[in-house]
Amino acid sequence: MGVNIADHFERQKQAFRDRAAKAQADEAALKERIAGKQKDRAALAAEKKSKKSLMTQAEAEGLDIKKLDEKLADLDRQIEAVTAEINDLKRQVDELSSGPAVDFNRIDNFVQVLKLNDCLEAAEVDGVAACVGALAVGLRMGDGIKLDDAGSPIECLVRLAAGVTVVVPVNGGNRRFSKGFRPALLDWIPVSNGSNEVPCAARNDKSEPAIRAWLDASSGRLIVTRARLQWRERDGWENSDNHGRQPAEKWKPVTDDFSDLALCLEAHMGQLIQAAGGALNLDHPYADNALMEHVRLSLLPQTTPEPQFRPFDDQLESSEIYRLIKEDWDAFVKAPWSGSICGSLALLKHHLEGGERAKFWCEGFEGAYGFRLRTRDHDWIKGLIFVGPKEGDVSKKALIQVQPRRDSYGSDKNVWIASLGRMWLQVDRSAD
Repeated sequence: MGVNIADHFERQKQAFRDRAAKAQADEAALKERIAGKQKDRAALAAEKKSKKSLMTQAEAEGLDIKKLDEKLADLDRQIEAVTAEINDLKRQVDELSSGPAVDFNRIDNFVQVLKLNDCLEAAEVDGVAACVGALAVGLRMGDGIKLDDAGSPIECLVRLAAGVTVVVPVNGGNRRFSKGFRPALLDWIPVSNGSNEVPCAARNDKSEPAIRAWLDASSGRLIVTRARLQWRERDGWENSDNHGRQPAEKWKPVTDDFSDLALCLEAHMGQLIQAAGGALNLDHPYADNALMEHVRLSLLPQTTPEPQFRPFDDQLESSEIYRLIKEDWDAFVKAPWSGSICGSLALLKHHLEGGERAKFWCEGFEGAYGFRLRTRDHDWIKGLIFVGPKEGDVSKKALIQVQPRRDSYGSDKNVWIASLGRMWLQVDRSAD
């Protein structure tokens, strides 16, 4: 259970009423003291006037006026001191009367707009940094995290609420690569659920609130994902027509910024991005920037300093490629059969077991090759191979793992995807 937002603002309003009542009492006391001091100053001024008259007479009679002169100087000092006290008291009165005004109607309007968006409670946190740490960073590569052509993150979305996101640019100079990245040529290779993705809560816009709120326990200030809000207000009635229909209510959109009543987390995050130089450096810890450190720690487990798919521009002979992949290709030929080996994949294995040879060529990445094999029906079995880094010898008893069929493979039902050890195959059959 969080803090009820309406109750929070009611307590704020009552605290303001209490402060206003105290300020009013203090102001009355100060004004009373000012009146007393003004009387004292008037008495001193009257005494000074009397002494000056006596001094004028004494001077005319040739009497000694030294003591009168000293008395007048002392009265001037007293009058100056009382005047300074009066000015200080007036300054205190001005400070009390010039305190920040609180618009109770505006507060009530803000609370009502939050209620319209089902934002009734605020989670209590210790500072704005705790809010940032609770936000969801792009769920996975390709869903909230934008990659460049090499697979390096260049942008990351941080989700504040339904439809409210903040884009955190990622410095392209820090070459880290998505574990789930697949170049277009090899995008049919599945992403491992075990090693290439970080478990994340499923995103469901329908269940996400339009506005989220927190209460900073240290400052007592409300924090909201967005402070610029829009709602509708009644704007009179539509004119009735001649068909007997009743007049309908008219509504108008209203927008207001409530940043004076609550900290806008969206704007605050923009400031944090600018404070970090406008882009995230994945190799740089951010001890004093909660947003950048939260995004950094979320991205690091999903990336690697070395790319999984390195460009390879050389063109090798088919026989050279076979020597490179011989261990894995021969393991596929010798692997046991299973009921899942069907279609063009089964036909490929059958022809290879019969001693026929495929033709290979390079496809632009290390370990990526194309192949073709002519069938006795005068059509082609063709496809792509990707052989990843060596992780040990392929077991002779290892089974070919056939991937479940998916519509995204295309309309051609002959397309099959399978793996054996570190080797992945996409197999198709066509007339040309």
